Amino acid sequence: NDATQAVTSSQPKIVDAGVLVSGGLDFDGVNHWLETGSAFPTGTNISTFYVANSTGTDQRVLDTRGTGSAGSKQGWQLKWSNPSADIAGIDSGSGYITTTNMTRSGLGLASTIASQTSVESYTDGVLVDSDSGSIGSFDSGNPLTIGANSNGKDSQIFDGSLSEVIVYDSDQSSNRTGIEGNINSEYSIY
Repeated sequence: NDATQAVTSSQPKIVDAGVLVSGGLDFDGVNHWLETGSAFPTGTNISTFYVANSTGTDQRVLDTRGTGSAGSKQGWQLKWSNPSADIAGIDSGSGYITTTNMTRSGLGLASTIASQTSVESYTDGVLVDSDSGSIGSFDSGNPLTIGANSNGKDSQIFDGSLSEVIVYDSDQSSNRTGIEGNINSEYSIY
């Protein structure tokens, strides 16, 4: 799944005035975002790993859910904001499981392991929050949006840099520490 942006003015920067942007893709917090060209299936399990540095609050990094009240909009959303208590939410449209105690600042590695019964969120390899419940499938049929909400791309737009994104549509809890260690060896985050 490639994530693209056809509108030049909405493309995150990798080069600015001929100079390579340090820290990865630079999102402007106004209208920069990427999207997969087709629906991103995430029906029963999702494992995500990303390296981000945010300069604003209430910002989505990865999203298939879009806007709407918790428990009413099928899909999932992940935020990285500086500094605020962020959300990793899995929504079946009739139930919602979420983590909320992820206060972050500066460059960091965020990991989320989620299923139809639990969500675990990690920052820099440390468990920061978990939640459990019982919901149905959270496959929204929406594309994966990077840097904004998936419906309208008009709110919670990411402002900062995004260096790496890895998404599995499977449970990677047994491989989590190895994946995080590999990412950390590249970026020296913690």
